[in-house]
Amino acid sequence: MNDRFSLCILTCVPLLLTLAAWMRLYWAPRDQRHVLALLALGIASANAALACGTFLYYELKPLSHFLPPWQHPEILQLGLLFLLAPIGMILGVVAGVRGAPNWLTCIVELSSL
Repeated sequence: MNDRFSLCILTCVPLLLTLAAWMRLYWAPRDQRHVLALLALGIASANAALACGTFLYYELKPLSHFLPPWQHPEILQLGLLFLLAPIGMILGVVAGVRGAPNWLTCIVELSSL
């Protein structure tokens, strides 16, 4: 399997998962919408959008010169997700404990992972 294809799957599929969760929440009754679960899904969506956008930006417009990995902006931006993803994961667990739907908690955890 091509390295770029696997990186595309790892960065773009979480965005599709969170978009599907937003669509399901849009049609869900109001009593199934928990504020903490919506906050966790929002943070997970922002992280997924950052990962997908970073990957697509540097695939369509690669840098013309070589940079070492510790200075390459794509690696630094994707590395930022290791700091931001635990926030969504913690909020997802707290929302699950407080009574958020299990499907929503699973999607938040999978997209943050």
